[in-house]
Amino acid sequence: MAARMFTLVEGFEGDSMAIEVTGEYEISTLFPYSGRKVLTTEKPKKINYSRPSFTLKFYVPLETKMSFMYMIRAPHRYEYYYLFVDNIRKLYGDGSVAWRKYEQILSPGEHTITCQYEYRNDTSIHNTYGFYFDDFTLEMFPLTNPSLIFTNEGGYPYHDTHGNIFKNLDFGTLVAGQTSLPMKVNVYNYSSFDVVKPMVYLKPPEFPPKVKLEISQYSTPFIPENELYFNGTMKDGDNHSFYVRAVSQEDTMSGGDFYIYAKAAPL
Repeated sequence: MAARMFTLVEGFEGDSMAIEVTGEYEISTLFPYSGRKVLTTEKPKKINYSRPSFTLKFYVPLETKMSFMYMIRAPHRYEYYYLFVDNIRKLYGDGSVAWRKYEQILSPGEHTITCQYEYRNDTSIHNTYGFYFDDFTLEMFPLTNPSLIFTNEGGYPYHDTHGNIFKNLDFGTLVAGQTSLPMKVNVYNYSSFDVVKPMVYLKPPEFPPKVKLEISQYSTPFIPENELYFNGTMKDGDNHSFYVRAVSQEDTMSGGDFYIYAKAAPL
């Protein structure tokens, strides 16, 4: 029997994305493959020859199956599109196509996908033409141990079921005496059974000198706690959200690494 997998699906439906997307893109409600929204190339305001593109950047800890849906909408057969995986061209063509699926096995490490659409005529500025991208999926790691897993706001996991960390909650560089803005974190139940008394907590003795983390169930007002308790039953696959911020004293000279913990009881 195949192991249950942690599968990330980014459909661009929420206010935040699980992965980093840069470049000339829009989140559009035109022609989504599923849901209400789709990622597409930004439409140039002036055009004689233009190649808007966007790039997705992400990390996978193990050999991972990647897939996504793509569609090209173009008015003529000389509107070209290109797709690169890790800077290697994988797709190239012209004209309009229906939704299609792309799949590839990725090695562990950092990866990029770049989607590019080439406008060559004023008529192709029409707001329905471009490169459309949806349902980006990563089968990231097996869920072999009952676990509570932390993810970022968009759903990208910070660790696997064995506690291997492959993404940090990064507050950037803080000036001494500064308090960071709150960052939203999700905690998911991937235990294969329902749990009760879920909680997240800090261990202040682990903090480096003059720097600390604070957690709160709300961003406004942010009410700092060392322990957060969530009421009721947390079903398998459900999640709770909370907020984290870093606080430094005025004479802080260095930062450090921090850990946030979670636990619950089987139902």
